[in-house]
Amino acid sequence: MSPASIGIVFLIGIVHVCSGTRLRQEDSPPRIVEHPSDLIVSKGEPATLNCKAEGRPSPTVEWYKDGERVETDRDNSRSQRMLLPSGSLFFLRIVHGRRSKPDEGSYVCVARNYLGEAVSHNASLEVAFREPGRTYMDRVAEARSQRNRAWCAKVAGDGVMSSSTLRSFPRVRLHRTELTTVTQSGTA
Repeated sequence: MSPASIGIVFLIGIVHVCSGTRLRQEDSPPRIVEHPSDLIVSKGEPATLNCKAEGRPSPTVEWYKDGERVETDRDNSRSQRMLLPSGSLFFLRIVHGRRSKPDEGSYVCVARNYLGEAVSHNASLEVAFREPGRTYMDRVAEARSQRNRAWCAKVAGDGVMSSSTLRSFPRVRLHRTELTTVTQSGTA
């Protein structure tokens, strides 16, 4: 062996010993390919916060709620939260009480392998509450309806829809389309 070859073998040996693992060209750091979405769930119902990560070697996934690590069935067999093989967080049933709201909060998933980590977008989990005769979703629909009426009144006032008029109201998703003509004197 030439002195140059011995030097290269020695350098590779040092890198291998110092890193504790061998870096392969096909290895890659984790990246989140499916981020969790905000959820509104009824108390006692099941729910899933999705998360999918890629990387080589396959990354491990952990979940955090409001900055604290989430305990799953892998940590405690009695936990109501399960870490699915895909990396998603499954709630057997949403727990929510007057004084304790252990499932409500802001969640992120973190994927890790020896090359680094990737953090998902935040996703909020909110628990729908009930008022006598009304649900949370009824209140959301009512608020959207009020915004819609205000928008129609603003357009009817001058008959011109400007970009500032459109920007002043959040987008409203309609499940049923109704055609209404707005005129100077009101609706026709």
